Amino acid sequence: MILFTILCAVVMSQLHISLVLASRDTEIPPCSGHTSCASCTNSRYYNSEYDLSYQPMNEPDFFLRPMISALRGKLLSGEQFPTCRWHGAKEGCLPYTTETDLMKASFEYIVYEYDCPMFPQYPGVPPPFLPQWMSSLMKIPSFSSLPLSNLSLPGTHDSISYDLSLTISKDGLDDFENLSVWLRRLSKIRPGEVEEFIRLEALSQKLDIVQQLDNGIRFIDFRLMKEDNNWFSLHCMQSKFPAVVYLKAIRKWMDANNGEFLVIWLSRDGNTDSISNDAYPSVSLEEKQTFWSAYLNVFRGLLFDTSISDYTETPMSELLLTNQRIITFTSDYEEFTNSSKYAYDAKRISNFFHADGVFDEESTIKRQRDYFKKEDKSTTQGDRVDDKRWFSLMSMNTPSNTWQVESAARHRFLPIDLFESCTKHVNIPGNDDFCPATLLDIVQLSNYYNQITIEEAYQGYLSGDNISLPNAFYIDGIDYNGTLRTGTQLLDGFDYRQSLDDYKLTRYAFVDTVIGYNIHTASRSANITEAMSDESAYADMMRFIEERRTLNPLILWDEKALGRRDDWP
Repeated sequence: MILFTILCAVVMSQLHISLVLASRDTEIPPCSGHTSCASCTNSRYYNSEYDLSYQPMNEPDFFLRPMISALRGKLLSGEQFPTCRWHGAKEGCLPYTTETDLMKASFEYIVYEYDCPMFPQYPGVPPPFLPQWMSSLMKIPSFSSLPLSNLSLPGTHDSISYDLSLTISKDGLDDFENLSVWLRRLSKIRPGEVEEFIRLEALSQKLDIVQQLDNGIRFIDFRLMKEDNNWFSLHCMQSKFPAVVYLKAIRKWMDANNGEFLVIWLSRDGNTDSISNDAYPSVSLEEKQTFWSAYLNVFRGLLFDTSISDYTETPMSELLLTNQRIITFTSDYEEFTNSSKYAYDAKRISNFFHADGVFDEESTIKRQRDYFKKEDKSTTQGDRVDDKRWFSLMSMNTPSNTWQVESAARHRFLPIDLFESCTKHVNIPGNDDFCPATLLDIVQLSNYYNQITIEEAYQGYLSGDNISLPNAFYIDGIDYNGTLRTGTQLLDGFDYRQSLDDYKLTRYAFVDTVIGYNIHTASRSANITEAMSDESAYADMMRFIEERRTLNPLILWDEKALGRRDDWP
């Protein structure tokens, strides 16, 4: 069904409509009416949220409107009609009429929404404290004496999805067999448009990898695959650069912040148990281990050595002394690493994940609450000690669903919803017509409800309830200052016209909350002597973190039209 929907869109975009237009007095709206990069770059699509000239369709206009909208995007090769591009330096939406002009200044113009800068613009400097939050806490002796397993690490899901290219990954479309092959064929008919649509359904982060680390992230979900004679990161689409480029950026950051620790999970699709060809289809043993050698080379001198250290026992002070600051988990461990001592098998990860997420929020929030109350979050696949999954990972992302992707394609390319509306699948009481158009829509809606259980768990822990956080979270939509974007204006700047102004850019202090939990955990873990000597340091740090948390507190409001409720679930 997804393939059929996109095929309809491509065929629609190729309709020759100049004769139709010649018979009508239709005026194409000026590009200057668009005030953001997102609305500017999307003005060529049939989408009422972006279309400045949108009017309710009369019966005779049933097919004409989408044709005009398609024309505005210059979807016919060789046309000379205006198309809007965002000029970053001028921060304005300007028309371009010929391919030659576009090529001359392509470096100054943004063509696709995916490439729009983060909104609001990322500040020129990192936030205070977060780039060195671990080293700051390591100054407290009883904190540094703890193993890393006593901490909870804030992490990102699909960490490199901010930098995807227009190349469809041959093995990156999760759960859609052969779809990537057909999409590559369709893209020859309308280059760029199918790929851009998929990128927007795969974009879960806007901060780049260095910005994520600067904002306190200490768990990285690094997806990768061997394609086109190189290894790339991926999320449906290939990354713009080979995987090693992002790894080198991480290395440079780690060298500049020499008191920080980082956990990296290498996989193709986030499957802890996949092995051999299931893990990396059509990739040879030699190719896997060649990349692993490159990984070892990038992080030489920084890698955790499992032959001499233990994640659950070795004190952080000892790891820092020996510079074992990058802990790696790998799927397909035996083949990928040749059972290397510099990595753990990803089968040691106990991954808590509820696939329906925000689309089944009543069930999701109950599962999350129960999980936080679970004292032992490890799981066991067999009777042997080696079968124990001791690294607890809490996935708080909601993936795109088939019905959502199909609806998004119809909303983007076609004049009407030819199929059953996806609204009922959103499953939030009071929602009459909202359906997420992109993954960022899903991300920020999910974060709105995720903040509830994270804050509840934190406050419950402070109150003495039997609550614990996982060894790591991985989550989408990280914003500046280690926050989660929960508001309705997307991280790429797209703004629903009907949204409430007061809540467009709302954020929640995710990283600070996790750090606060770690401070209290360390304080409670200290023995009597340590507790007495470090009491003042812990108290000062707790006050500091609570002051930071007040900058981005839990905020709920009633905006049913965009899925936000303050009285549910």
